[in-house]
Amino acid sequence: IEEMMYNGDTEIKLVLKKRNGYARIAKHCSIPIIPLFTQGENELFPTETFWVWKTIRKWIRKWTGLEVPLPSWSSMKQWIRILQRPLDKPIETFILGVIDTQEKDTAQIKEECVSLYSKFFEREKIQGTIIA
Repeated sequence: IEEMMYNGDTEIKLVLKKRNGYARIAKHCSIPIIPLFTQGENELFPTETFWVWKTIRKWIRKWTGLEVPLPSWSSMKQWIRILQRPLDKPIETFILGVIDTQEKDTAQIKEECVSLYSKFFEREKIQGTIIA
């Protein structure tokens, strides 16, 4: 959800930071990781940008460590419209590859994941930042 708060209509920020649990669990269970990228939901369902809501969100994050999305009026209207007719613009999901986790440590798995996202951003000409 943290990424959702940073992303706008023109730039994507992918936040990985200290998130290694996904790699640790995949390695422990000997299952591959399949990184995905979904495009279009931020434009369809924007979060509220009013300064009061931003302040409340920041306060909640500071004290709980959780991001709480507050929907905007336009996103609420979109949810209602979805019940009545199909989306005007599709939401697309891309499979970026498969990462074998058996012979790698968590740092290598994360590095390969970041590499797949970087290559995808370049190939699709997506303006984005990866915070690893």
